[in-house]
Amino acid sequence: MLKRDASDLTDTHVVSHSLLGELISDVDALKGTLQQKGERNLAHSKTVAVAIVTPERENTFLYEADSAISLLESLQKSCDKQESLASDIAHFRDRVRAWK
Repeated sequence: MLKRDASDLTDTHVVSHSLLGELISDVDALKGTLQQKGERNLAHSKTVAVAIVTPERENTFLYEADSAISLLESLQKSCDKQESLASDIAHFRDRVRAWK
């Protein structure tokens, strides 16, 4: 699901278990550049929230805008065969770029 803030619509996509695993791995790989939501060290910079929701866990992380853009580019590459999802990720990445 992708959204910039509560006023935006959220796009939902159904993906295969294997693709979901790849996308979660991409997010997990950048954990060093983020903080769990609730920590306030990033409060003065522009941040993007990324939520990971699976049957096993639900975590929301805050990325600085540049790290979020890198993550979105990686996610887009991972789902290049899912044209609709890749397109929505690219659109969201472009919105983050314009916003930062």
